[in-house]
Amino acid sequence: MKKNLALFLTLAISVALASVLSVMGCLRYQAGNAGFYDLGIMEQVAYNIAFRFDLSFLFKGHLRPLFLLIAPIYRLFPFAETLVIIGSLAVASAGTVFYFLGRRTLGPWAGFSLVLFYFLHPGTWYLALFDFHPDALFPLLAGLAILFLERKRPWLFLVFALSPLFLKETLGLPLVVLGAVAFLRGFKKHGVILLGIALAWFAVASFWLVPLFNPEGPYTRFFGMPSISWAKALYWLFLLLPLGFFSPLRPLELLPGMVHSGLVIFAVFPGYYQIESQYAAQFLPFGLWALLAFMSRVNWKKIAPFVLGFSFLGHALFAPTPFGIPFYRPDKPFNLWIYEVTDRDRAVSCAISEHLPPGVPLCAQINLITGGVPHRARLWPFPDGLWDAEYVLLDTATGRWVGMNRDEEGYRAWASKVLNDPAWERVYQDGEGLFVMRRTE
Repeated sequence: MKKNLALFLTLAISVALASVLSVMGCLRYQAGNAGFYDLGIMEQVAYNIAFRFDLSFLFKGHLRPLFLLIAPIYRLFPFAETLVIIGSLAVASAGTVFYFLGRRTLGPWAGFSLVLFYFLHPGTWYLALFDFHPDALFPLLAGLAILFLERKRPWLFLVFALSPLFLKETLGLPLVVLGAVAFLRGFKKHGVILLGIALAWFAVASFWLVPLFNPEGPYTRFFGMPSISWAKALYWLFLLLPLGFFSPLRPLELLPGMVHSGLVIFAVFPGYYQIESQYAAQFLPFGLWALLAFMSRVNWKKIAPFVLGFSFLGHALFAPTPFGIPFYRPDKPFNLWIYEVTDRDRAVSCAISEHLPPGVPLCAQINLITGGVPHRARLWPFPDGLWDAEYVLLDTATGRWVGMNRDEEGYRAWASKVLNDPAWERVYQDGEGLFVMRRTE
C-alpha cells in the first residue's frame, strides 16, 4: 500500500476532480449561464451528427472529427450535460498520465507533485468549466505522446501525437513543433512524419476545408499586426506563474506549448487571450514537461515546494474555485453565483421545451440554450438570422448580448423592434420576460 500510495492519491484526486468539475459544469448550464458560444454550438454539432447524420457539421467553425466518436454517446444521452461530463473526465484523466510521466523520470512522489501542479493550475479549471471543447482532450493525448517519447516508444509516440489532429485543426501547429522536438530528441523518422502530417492537416483544413463550410470567413481574420497589451501580458503571467516560471528554463520541451501563447502577439480578438477560456490546454502538457525536465537536472525535492507555493499563489489569483479570488467577484464570469439554479431557470427550460417546435429554424439570444434549443440544423445568435428564422427566442430579464458582444442598449433596441413587429406573433410569454415568437408572414 505504501509503495503505491502516490498512485492511489493520484487516482483519488482525479476521480474527485472529475466529479467536482462535472457537477459545476452541469449546474452552470442548468442555471442558464452557459451560452451559444460555445456549448450551444458543440451540442448542435453533436445533435446533427448523431440524429441527422449531417457530417457537414464536422466543419462548423473548425474541423472536429472527434464528434464522430462523441455522436454515438450523445445519441444515447442527448443532453448538453453529456458533453460537459466528457470534457470533465478528459481533463481529470490527464492527471494520471502526468503522474506516470513524473514517476518515470524522478519517481512516484515527483509524479504526484506533477499531478498537483496540473490540478492547481487555473488553466486546468477553465478548460473544464468553460462549456465543452474538444481541446479538453489535448492534455491527455499530448501527455501520452510525451510519455511515450520519454519511454522511447516511437510508434506509440506517433499515434498519440497525431491523435489531437482529430480534436481541432489548429492543434496541428503545436504538433508541428513537437515533431521538430522529437527529431532533435533522436526520433528522426517519426518526428519528420509528425511534422509533415500535422503541417499538411493544418494547412488543408485551415485554408480550404474550414473556409469552404464557413462562408463568413476563416478564423484567420482574428489576427493582425503584432501588438502588446496589459491583457496579453496578464495571460502569459496566468500561464507561467503557477509553474514557478521554471518552465522557460527548458525551452526545447516548452516550445510546442508556446505556439498559441506566442500567436497572442498577433491576436486582435480579445477572446483569444482571455484567461477564462480553453486555450491553456495547448500550454499545460508542455509546460509541465518543461518543468519536469528542469527538475530532473536539479534537486527536485528542494524545487518542488517552491513550485507548489507558486501553484497555490496562481490558483488564489486566477482560479474559479472556492480557493480563488475570482470565485467571489461578481464581475468575473466564473463566480459563485453562476452555479445557482433557480426555479425560474427550470421554468424557462421547461417552457422552451414545451412551446418551441423541434427542428424549426431559430434565432435565440445566446444564453438561452436549454430546453433542446441546439436540436436543429439552423440556429442563429440573436439578432443574426432574423430574416431566415421561423422562431425567435428572447428573455428580456437576462438579455445582455447582441450576437457574441455584450451590448445591453443594443439588445434592448433589437428586442423592442422584434416584440413590436407585427411580422412576429407571440406564441408564449411567461410574464417575466421570456418570449417565444413565430413569424406570421
